[in-house]
Amino acid sequence: MKRKLTIKGFIIHDSVASELHSLDVEEFVDVDIHCSDSALIEWKKKKPIVDLLILEVDASQEDNVDMLASEMERIDKSIATLILLNNGDTLQVRKLMRAGVRDVFLMPDDVVELRQEVLSILHSKQQEMQSDSNQVVCFFNAKGGAGATTLAISTAYALAEKFSNKVCVVDFDLQLGDVAYYLDVENKKNIKQALNQPERIDATLIKSLVTPYSKSLDVLASPGDLTDLQGISPDSVAAIINAVAEVYDIVIIDIPSYFSPWVLEAIKRADRNFLVVQRSMSILRGATLIMKKLKDVGVDSSRFEIINNRDSKKTGVVNHKQMLDTLRKDEMFNIHNDYSLISESQESGKPISKLAFASSVNKDVEVLARAIYENKTAQSYQGFIKRHFGG
Repeated sequence: MKRKLTIKGFIIHDSVASELHSLDVEEFVDVDIHCSDSALIEWKKKKPIVDLLILEVDASQEDNVDMLASEMERIDKSIATLILLNNGDTLQVRKLMRAGVRDVFLMPDDVVELRQEVLSILHSKQQEMQSDSNQVVCFFNAKGGAGATTLAISTAYALAEKFSNKVCVVDFDLQLGDVAYYLDVENKKNIKQALNQPERIDATLIKSLVTPYSKSLDVLASPGDLTDLQGISPDSVAAIINAVAEVYDIVIIDIPSYFSPWVLEAIKRADRNFLVVQRSMSILRGATLIMKKLKDVGVDSSRFEIINNRDSKKTGVVNHKQMLDTLRKDEMFNIHNDYSLISESQESGKPISKLAFASSVNKDVEVLARAIYENKTAQSYQGFIKRHFGG
């Protein structure tokens, strides 16, 4: 789960403490301000590991500045440190900056600049956290009916429930999307309402449009109403993906198997793209055409991973090696075939693990979910796959 950012302040003056408390960032930041005449001594006792440290110092006592400069040279460099100087001068500012502090503010004149700098640091830290931990993952079929939607839903559920992530499934199959139907949730609030007001797309709007399935899994549903696709802007699609990623640890996107500028935008925005195929020459031919098309528009084939769905040694005219050779891939994820279980999952509105936790299909889905959670490829899990398929 995404953690909150933390600010620790050791402040002398109440007015500065009040200014920091008024930042209105409690939704994603824990703000802990200690106000005391001995703020510097309090900090030395605790020396907390935080994202942002704010220290107010009486610079009229030169020993305070010297001691602080010495301490700053040893502090964890990942901590952004702001120093507030009372009765300070330019030489003291330079001494502290050389010691490695982020910035120095002369009190009380620089209170407005302090506020701006705090907000700027928090924004940068948030972006770093998102780039480090958040993932956007696309699922799409090489040919209609290959099973991408069911896999997207079941993988999302595993990521939410087994691996404790906050997950959202975004259904970009605007005309025929089945995510809400397969999970038996309402689609009265849906993605079309965001596309119709692109100027309002942000995290707040997204939160108002998602429908919860469980405590950790939400759905941004498709309208499912044969929406006109011609006027959809790639910029709006990008804005929706970015806004959802601000709220959730992992974003699972179910996209349609046709290629327009806005669909390509979703693919380009994704950290990982899973192309769902089966042991069928017709489907493999479709997959090959898709990968060629994407390469032609500048999407590298290395950004695509293959899921061989509904796999069985008893069915299909090609084996695993032939599939990989055809697709020019070294590896793929394999999902067992269990038609009756998949049908029951779709009709009951329950993910596979809720119906048959110990099934081979669910074990395969958990392998895929773990790979996404740990940001690893299929090659990392060949041991699992060999145990399931015997090589």
